[in-house]
Amino acid sequence: MMTIFRLGLCTFVLEVLLAGQAAHAQSAALVSEWNQEMLAAIQREATAPGLAARNLAILHSALHDGLEAVHGGGDFILSQHDVKGGIDEEIFLNVAASRLLAIFYPSYRTVYEKRAEEALEGIPEPTKSNSARFAEEVVRKSLQVRAGDGSANTLTYIPKDGLGLWRRTPPSYRPPELSHWSHLEPFVLPDANTFRPPPPPALDSLEYAQAFQEVKQLGGKGGESPDVNPEFRHLADYWSCFSYSSTPAGHWNEILANILAERNDYSLSRAARAFAILNVAMADAGIAAWDCKYHYEFWRPVHAIRLAGKDGNAETSPDADWDSYLEAPPHPEYVSGHSTFSAAGAAVLENLFGTDNFTFVSTNPLFPGEKRVYHSFSSCAMECGISRIYGGIHFSFSNDEGLKLGRQVGQYVFQNLFQ
Repeated sequence: MMTIFRLGLCTFVLEVLLAGQAAHAQSAALVSEWNQEMLAAIQREATAPGLAARNLAILHSALHDGLEAVHGGGDFILSQHDVKGGIDEEIFLNVAASRLLAIFYPSYRTVYEKRAEEALEGIPEPTKSNSARFAEEVVRKSLQVRAGDGSANTLTYIPKDGLGLWRRTPPSYRPPELSHWSHLEPFVLPDANTFRPPPPPALDSLEYAQAFQEVKQLGGKGGESPDVNPEFRHLADYWSCFSYSSTPAGHWNEILANILAERNDYSLSRAARAFAILNVAMADAGIAAWDCKYHYEFWRPVHAIRLAGKDGNAETSPDADWDSYLEAPPHPEYVSGHSTFSAAGAAVLENLFGTDNFTFVSTNPLFPGEKRVYHSFSSCAMECGISRIYGGIHFSFSNDEGLKLGRQVGQYVFQNLFQ
């Protein structure tokens, strides 16, 4: 009888543990679901990368701070909150996320407001009122903290015609994007220029000539060089993250969501914390990258190659018809925003999971069915960075310095966010 009792007890304990794991997985999935909802809005509205990263950081910081208050913690990111009355954490999260998305993307306000109403259906009082009121308070205070961060400002930026300086690029010749972003107040960094990289190589230097030749051979639209292979082109397309995509920051959110979907040890609050740290780091990475871009104002390869006859470098030669495989984004070249965002994301995930040697899968909604497997976060960031050379829109030194900058920002945010 004792043996049977012990077996029955073991079975009961196992069932309890499995039920707890299932509950954790279900709760963590709720954070990922709202993250995906935000990424869908970013893609649908063609949100600029820096703005997408900022809004993601506000969304996930607000969710984290509210849940932190519910659980009696003291690690707040945007604002401190006091809980009065019983709060259902899932109701809070649904209502708060709905409200924030309605504010960020007002064209879909009715859709998100309906989601908030649905979340409250069937919830008894006073939990219903307490949870909804608390969600509204968290949203209000979180937005208030970032209301004067400079994101709503405008700044007239007039490109210059000098050699080595950025000017509008073909074929669309779009006006400069987010030229005021370098003046944004960071979330955690002391200043936008805290880790500003050194200047790009001089136009008459050997380093510049080598980077020039590389992008000219690998990133041209025609792809005449024997060094170009289909995989290079595919990587450029896979990581392009242009308009109507989830942006580079969104791609790293998708990576984290994929990882959490495979785990059973993340509660709602723990998942919210992971997404918050990741997105705050990438928001500050975007600010730091744009500070560098508009400080140095370096030109894109398309103009560097077309005007190479005037750069004073005997190792570069012009090609008036050269065009990049990908259309260059409308902002200065140095440093690579993709590299900076990705290295910051990789640094955070390395710290969250305790190692860089971590096997995970990357997916892209624009390439349904494709699953790219990586065995370290840093190798994924490196691939993302080099894809911009394959796309013909960045030099290798811009990728290298962007990776350094992003890692510095990611490490700094992880170490100082809750201090």
